Amino acid sequence: MTHYDPSLEKCVIGALCINPQAMEKIATFLKPEDFEIKACSVLYGTMLDKFIHSEPIDVALLPQCLVDMMENPQKYIAECMIEAPTTRNVVLHAHVVHDAANERRLRDDVYEIFDSSENDVIATSIMQKCQDFLEDKISRTSTMFDVMNEACDNLSSDVGIRIDTGFPRLDGILKGIYGGNLVIIGARPGVGKSAFGLDLAESAARKGHKAVYFSLEMLRDELAERYICKRGNIPLDHIIDKTMTDDEVMRFAQSCAELSQLPIIINDSPDVTVQQIRAQARIIPDAEIIFVDHIGLLRASGKYQNRNLELGAISRELKNLATELRIPIVVLAQLNRGKEENQEPQLNDLRDSGELEQNASKVIFLWKLDVENNIRGCKVAKNRRGKTGTVQMNFEGEYQRFVERSEDVESYNSRKDRVVYDDL
Repeated sequence: MTHYDPSLEKCVIGALCINPQAMEKIATFLKPEDFEIKACSVLYGTMLDKFIHSEPIDVALLPQCLVDMMENPQKYIAECMIEAPTTRNVVLHAHVVHDAANERRLRDDVYEIFDSSENDVIATSIMQKCQDFLEDKISRTSTMFDVMNEACDNLSSDVGIRIDTGFPRLDGILKGIYGGNLVIIGARPGVGKSAFGLDLAESAARKGHKAVYFSLEMLRDELAERYICKRGNIPLDHIIDKTMTDDEVMRFAQSCAELSQLPIIINDSPDVTVQQIRAQARIIPDAEIIFVDHIGLLRASGKYQNRNLELGAISRELKNLATELRIPIVVLAQLNRGKEENQEPQLNDLRDSGELEQNASKVIFLWKLDVENNIRGCKVAKNRRGKTGTVQMNFEGEYQRFVERSEDVESYNSRKDRVVYDDL
């Protein structure tokens, strides 16, 4: 049985309390007995009964069905509502609860067959139970008519919100970042991938998307310095050394005031795990994109024979989390040591695990295209919903920011006046 977190049941109940209309989408398959948590089962059964009889679901009256089970049912329902990260995911979460219940029932049925049946009927009985289990799985398939209708609905609604990077030429290649995407940004140390990640987080936040930034390498005051120097056009050295001019101090204060309004949540815990990311993402309401800097410092919950297997498990967990929450997760990653910072990376250069490439929806590489002039290559090397291609970026290291160039890499490489640094 796959790992199942029973707290997801509270998410379903909380989402239904916030948006009772969602019952229309899940009442056809989710049953009260699918819930492991007894209180959630009772609450869902009460709401389902109201829905079947076309009666309104009144959250103020729901605690009455729990008065015999606990002292403070109002508090429990409030906890469920807080547990729900967003009501948009209630159908997905309900399917997870239903599937987990089916897996439990299958396991229990098989154990019961082994305990009570004769040898000659065990195989037949188990086969029948497995067929019943698979038929329920197959029942989630859709006709092409249903799929096309859903595609039309998505086109005319805000389902599947597109988040752009803020770099027009790059966005023309990527065609947006969507919920469920695992996006890998790979580069050698010193190329600027952290600055690039901060750029993307700020761009998303400025368009109203709440971003959660897990910084495993830098503390939050270091991130603040980078954001302020970029926004206020203040050299980073002046901030660190406290040698700002009066005008820079004024821009520092103005930048702080402006940046403080951005919907960005920062977590600078150095030993965060995927499970902790999952837990925090659930309690932050309406989070729309997650950043992790960087995957090489993440640790998996279990133990693995080597780092390669561990990173593969981490990338799978992050992909599953992106799918579960229906939001994109952008992960920064280092490249193998054999790749120089001025060499164009390939997919097999992702450090320690080929599974990073397999699990990623999109892969973006950065490298030093022109060391002397601080020009970076920015390549979309994998793109499941778009095309691949490369753009040029100026990296203004003094201000920790990227600026997109109009010239593409191919035309730059064909220029006769360019300088190639093969000895770096």
